[in-house]
Amino acid sequence: DIKTYGIHYSMGAADLQLVTAQGEAGNGGAANQDYSTNSISAKINLSKHSDITIGYSKQDFDHDGTDISTSGLGLTHKF
Repeated sequence: DIKTYGIHYSMGAADLQLVTAQGEAGNGGAANQDYSTNSISAKINLSKHSDITIGYSKQDFDHDGTDISTSGLGLTHKF
């Protein structure tokens, strides 16, 4: 069972996104563990044809205390 909630908000040249998710990882049995993921990202329009996207995500596993963090940066140009 995975529950995901998110919100998008446009502010000027930027589109902001916040997302949270809770679920259970594993294949059933004793290996299962609960996790939560929180993410934030922003897409900023640089011009009519170009934008930059930045984001950060953190996933926490309850059973073993493992945390996984991911960040990203992207540049898009439309020809």
